[in-house]
Parts: sequence; structure tokens; C-alpha cells
Amino acid sequence: MPANHFAILSLLLFLTAAPGPASVKAQPQVTFQFDIESELKNGSFDPDRHELKVRSNNYSFSDSGFLVLKQSDDKSTVYTATARFPRSMIDKEIYYQFVIVSNNRIIKEDFTRYVQIMDNHLILGVLSFGYFEL
Repeated sequence: MPANHFAILSLLLFLTAAPGPASVKAQPQVTFQFDIESELKNGSFDPDRHELKVRSNNYSFSDSGFLVLKQSDDKSTVYTATARFPRSMIDKEIYYQFVIVSNNRIIKEDFTRYVQIMDNHLILGVLSFGYFEL
């Protein structure tokens, strides 16, 4: 077999045996949405002085543990944030609360919500506060 045929055959064998790009699955995501309209009206939330956050008792969203929600472009009273989770969290539940943070003081819901992490991008419905525990 001529040398150039051998080189082409070797290259073809290498390309067919080499694994293709690994199929990379996207990270699971959850988008949290919250309507702060009543708290704006009753004065318990001031966007210039307070932050709306999500915290979990069984998952840390960041170094501080919180996920900060930002004002939506669609509706000024709706705040949103999207959290990305490692694939190892698929089918696990996280327990969370919405909280208002002002000067290191936390005003939180008096109950805990939960969501099961799915193998996709889950967009939760727009929620609002129930009752506060001060």
C-alpha cells in the first residue's frame, strides 16, 4: 500500500474511532417571580432601601446564601431571578422563603415553600407574601 494511502486510511480510522463532542445537557434552572405591589403600597418595601431575596434552608444560592431578585422589565412590581443548579440536584427539592432585607434586618415569610428541581428550565408562577414573621 502506498504511503499516502496508508496515511489517509490511518486518518479515517482515527476520525471514526475518536469520540465526538460529548452531548452537554444544560443546567437545570428555576426562575423565581414575586409581585411586591402590596408591600410597596403599605410601605414595608422601598426599592431604594430594601432588597428582595430568596433564601433556602437546604441549598446555598451564593456565597451569602441568598438569591437577589431584580425588578422585571415587564411589570415594575414584579421581581425575578433565575437560579442555575448542578445536574446532581435534579429530582431533589429545595425549601425556600422570600425575604426583604434592609440594613441587615430580615423580614421573612412565616412559612416555607418548596420546588422540585427538574431537568429543564422551570418558571414558577408570580407569587406574593403571605404573612410576615418579624
